[in-house]
Amino acid sequence: GPNGLNSEQAATNLFTDSNAILTSEDWTADDVTLAASTAVLDPFGGKNLFLMTETTGSSLHWISQGVFTSVIGIKYVQSVFLKKSSDDWVQLSQDNVAFPSGTFANFNLATGVTGQIGATTDAAGMIPYPNGWYRCWMTMEADGVQASTRGYVYMTNNVDANQWVSYTGDTSSHTYISRAQFEVGTYPTTYIETGAATVTRNKDQLSYAGASNAQYPLTGRVRYTPNQIEDIGVLLDVNDGTADDRVELSVTAAGKPRLLVRSGGSDVADITADDALVRGVSTLINFVVGEDDARLYVDEVATGTDDTSLAVPADTPTSINVGEDYNNVNQPNGLITDVGLANENQSTAEI
Repeated sequence: GPNGLNSEQAATNLFTDSNAILTSEDWTADDVTLAASTAVLDPFGGKNLFLMTETTGSSLHWISQGVFTSVIGIKYVQSVFLKKSSDDWVQLSQDNVAFPSGTFANFNLATGVTGQIGATTDAAGMIPYPNGWYRCWMTMEADGVQASTRGYVYMTNNVDANQWVSYTGDTSSHTYISRAQFEVGTYPTTYIETGAATVTRNKDQLSYAGASNAQYPLTGRVRYTPNQIEDIGVLLDVNDGTADDRVELSVTAAGKPRLLVRSGGSDVADITADDALVRGVSTLINFVVGEDDARLYVDEVATGTDDTSLAVPADTPTSINVGEDYNNVNQPNGLITDVGLANENQSTAEI
């Protein structure tokens, strides 16, 4: 897009009828009512949203969907768009069949800050969207097989409650809800609308073939804002179409920028930054690769240990891959902008 490459891996929304929350038989409501609403704009500027309201029943108050089978040891992300109406607090939760007991997270829709997070929940967060909405999400690892794995949205009596709180409802308590997603992974990817069947979005990739004009010495830059720091993500790969001769700028699973140079099938330089990136923070990463000279910079400051005894890649580059490696894998999850390459050996002062 015009603002950069929003790099993400492929993903499948395992919820069907992901925004037919009112009418689809895939969704179940217990001691809440659902009604279409046009009182506010939805997170994307339309009026495709619903109002979830408590009944006066003395019980749990929730909606859920369960249509896929969990796999033991796989991490999943549940997310839903929510907006404050009368109530500040809402909860995402799981039963204790597919996931461990205590898998839940609370979200304050007035402040945009999470509350209690269950001990067996890996992570949880709130992503702000226009018109006062938040995409509330949590990550958890399945420890059981359930043929109809459910994702729950609970009302909480408008408090930062424990899991599955039971109380006498009040019809003046309500929350706006729109669009839900359940996917494999550790961070929510871009929302995928579904109908009667699940839908898969392809990975994001950008490559430039015939890149023989990229020569050494080579100076490069990438500005990167990570959404997720957990898996290896390649930001830029200048290569000959193989693993043997290439310059790869990546972020490690620990979140640290890394410069790898390979020549003739061997690693000739491998520099890792001293500090990790911060999720949601835009960072400029520069590198220089020349004969007997490899350097890495973060926000224009040298980092890691320079390499002063290397041979540049032996073969002429033929491809430039952005947001993936030479083999079209290892996509990062974040925003890549300001990508640049120059056939020159810039000094630290020029960087």
